[in-house]
Amino acid sequence: AATVKVLLPNFRAIFASFRTDEEERSYRNSAILKFAGFVTMCAVMSIIATKHKLRLKQLA
Repeated sequence: AATVKVLLPNFRAIFASFRTDEEERSYRNSAILKFAGFVTMCAVMSIIATKHKLRLKQLA
């Protein structure tokens, strides 16, 4: 089977080339912190939902 490779430009590298190293580091750190916050909030909401579900089962 033949595969077709589509060459897409590396948009991150293109945009990074217009920023200073300090700006790029700032964007990267901001993205990492936002992602970590998102994952943390997902875990917290999952724990709360599980506890709420267990509490409802005990009442029934």
